[in-house]
Amino acid sequence: MNPIFKKNFGQEKKELDIPKIFLYVFEGIVLIIALFYVYESLQGNKQTGIYSEHVQKDTIRALMVGLELQSIHEVPFSDVTPKIQLYIAENVYFVNSYNIEIVKGDVIINDGETAVKDIIIRTSKEEVMKMIEDNSYAKESYLSGRTVIEKIAEDFVLFSKGYPDFAKWAEE
Repeated sequence: MNPIFKKNFGQEKKELDIPKIFLYVFEGIVLIIALFYVYESLQGNKQTGIYSEHVQKDTIRALMVGLELQSIHEVPFSDVTPKIQLYIAENVYFVNSYNIEIVKGDVIINDGETAVKDIIIRTSKEEVMKMIEDNSYAKESYLSGRTVIEKIAEDFVLFSKGYPDFAKWAEE
């Protein structure tokens, strides 16, 4: 007789342990998902659409130029900085909120709301895109009411920080 045949002839066949196999498969799937998550996390945020942070900041800076807010500054001889609350409506149910602060000429844009603000700007994504395409459109958007600018601080404070007089836009 063949020695290989003799060796296996007296042994019993083992039954498959289904619960153990199921656990190994489940562990493998969890491991693959975890590795995918770690890989995506290390890749960083590479979105290039309207939601990328870089595009948001460029969009807000373009909006500030359109609204003639690029020349606002701290109150002279103090540390009182200009603060703007910005709401950009994406659709009926979703509004992005940003707070903008100008510190020593640097525009700092943060998500969310701020407790202390000089003005509040409310507009829509469509209006912002039109302002980016044509800087002179900002006045038209403001005058038509599609962009609303609400003064919170006193006129003297706004003047001392270099805010434009939005009321004069209606006279032009």
